[in-house]
Amino acid sequence: MTESFVRKNSDPTDAAWEKLQQRLASEPKSLRWEQWAKEANNLNPSAAVAVETESSQSIAVSDSRSLPVLEPGKTAGETPKAYPFVRWIKRRRKRVAASAAVLVLAAFLSTPIGNEALASILNKFRMQEMTVVQENDLMYLLNSAFPEGQTKESINKLGAFTNTSGKISGIFEVDKLSQMLGRSIVIPKDYDAKQDKPYVSPSNTLTLKLNVDEVNRAMSRLGAKQMLPESVDGKAITLETGEQVHLNVRNGERNYSLTQQPIPVVSVDPSIPVAEALQAVLQFPLLPENLKQSLRNVDLLTTGNVPLPIITNRPAEKVKVGNTDVLIMTESTNKQNYYSAMWVKQGQLFELYGNNDITDREALLGKVKELIGS
Repeated sequence: MTESFVRKNSDPTDAAWEKLQQRLASEPKSLRWEQWAKEANNLNPSAAVAVETESSQSIAVSDSRSLPVLEPGKTAGETPKAYPFVRWIKRRRKRVAASAAVLVLAAFLSTPIGNEALASILNKFRMQEMTVVQENDLMYLLNSAFPEGQTKESINKLGAFTNTSGKISGIFEVDKLSQMLGRSIVIPKDYDAKQDKPYVSPSNTLTLKLNVDEVNRAMSRLGAKQMLPESVDGKAITLETGEQVHLNVRNGERNYSLTQQPIPVVSVDPSIPVAEALQAVLQFPLLPENLKQSLRNVDLLTTGNVPLPIITNRPAEKVKVGNTDVLIMTESTNKQNYYSAMWVKQGQLFELYGNNDITDREALLGKVKELIGS
């Protein structure tokens, strides 16, 4: 992935969707899509409100600390130590979250839609519809799929995973970031560029080629009635995330932090029939309920957007700041509450960690409002 990640992915994606809509204008309407749309609106009328179409989050795993420096990219084929499965999951939960999201998306894209024009026109989707998934729900799904004590080899049976990191990484001058990364970087008003310098984590490309027989065996074991078609077997599904900028803002002995990166772009092998496997996914018994609801409401054909799972082990509240959806998360300790917020704006996912500087909800929302208006 190059420095111009956003320009390279957002413009072709937008153009592809415009071309798709023109092509579909002459196609007969699908009664099934109309039926699902009515069902979705009945479940949640607010889902009919149009979402801003912005260019391109990381598969975000939320905790109460600032994000650490990312490790250099490793391929998923490396042999791990024989840790118990739960311990392995906790140590690698970002990668597991990404893999789980790609697996869900693979199911979402794999059933033929009955309109073959889709496969030749479009093979990119933007993950920008924030959907909270509780970590315990994901752990339950994974532990149900794999017996306690098994390790990474169990997951690798589901397909071939590779992870490649980009070359841009390290400490940079704040005034060089936007030009270097090809996107507008938001700098807090109280950030002191003389005291701290931004750290940039590299871009990543995660590629998955499913072993459909193994995936279907796992799905069947978990109670699924509808399986993935053989046409998906061995075909590449790629998740691309751009460089992540980490900013630490110090106010005396206190500090808060802000991270920002492009929302991910998922690319599907053009030979895969782009699909409406929505019903198969919705019938999957262990899929977290919030993710099911998001899949019911997502307007795939109109926007090209798919759910962006936000994995967290804390209570999450969704609020509006202007026209922007913001997730507020709180962690309570014996000494104080820790607040964080996440939102998508202009093709980037932002994560604000209050740490020991922003210590109440109203102060956090005030800072979010300031940053959204920047």
